[in-house]
Amino acid sequence: AYFGEGADDLLQGRLRVVNMWRPIEPIDDYPLALAESTPFTKDNLVASDNIQSNFQGETFFGRHSLDYKWHYLSNQQPNEMYVFKIHDSNEDVPARS
Repeated sequence: AYFGEGADDLLQGRLRVVNMWRPIEPIDDYPLALAESTPFTKDNLVASDNIQSNFQGETFFGRHSLDYKWHYLSNQQPNEMYVFKIHDSNEDVPARS
């Protein structure tokens, strides 16, 4: 990610990246479903190259497991939003990314 001229200052402290998702209109079908992070381990994640025109990195996909616990909002409205953590630079927190 590009943080501009203040990148060095930002990287001296804790860095958390969050994602927000909300629908543009009420969701009647095909809601966004999220799995709890606790059953995920490095063994059940598959790495995949993420190649963009200005970025190269890696993204991960979870292998199928009956242990996953899924959640979704039924009839999610535009004023209802998911906020979920993508990354945390603090190595002591349970789900860093």
